[in-house]
Amino acid sequence: MNFNQFLLENETVIGKQIWITDYRRGKSGGYVRHVPPTLVEVTCNSELPKNKRVYYSNYHFRKVKNGKVMKEIHAPYDNTGYRSYTGVSVNIFYTYEEAVQKYNEQIEEIIYSYNNEIKKIRNEMEEVNNRKIKIT
Repeated sequence: MNFNQFLLENETVIGKQIWITDYRRGKSGGYVRHVPPTLVEVTCNSELPKNKRVYYSNYHFRKVKNGKVMKEIHAPYDNTGYRSYTGVSVNIFYTYEEAVQKYNEQIEEIIYSYNNEIKKIRNEMEEVNNRKIKIT
């Protein structure tokens, strides 16, 4: 589920521990976001450090490690947002297994897109090679 669905399903979200994950490529080839399956706690933005800012949400996520809430912060949305568009939400799950399944699906999508790019490059190489002029 995405962050908006999570907010709709829960009356109170602060203090809830959930699993988040996200792994996507951008159109230019780089990665928009890489969050492996991570246990986090939902925290109010009023508890953000002064030098941190989370856009498009009143909440952020703090990583949980060995039962302790860490300082590491994850925003609910990626950095592709602007004006009225919030960007893409992290994927939210209640179990580790579901988060791993989604993470692996996203890796498969990236591999599929790489294979498509490889096919396009091979076709272009063949076209260029066929343009060679042969001397008889």
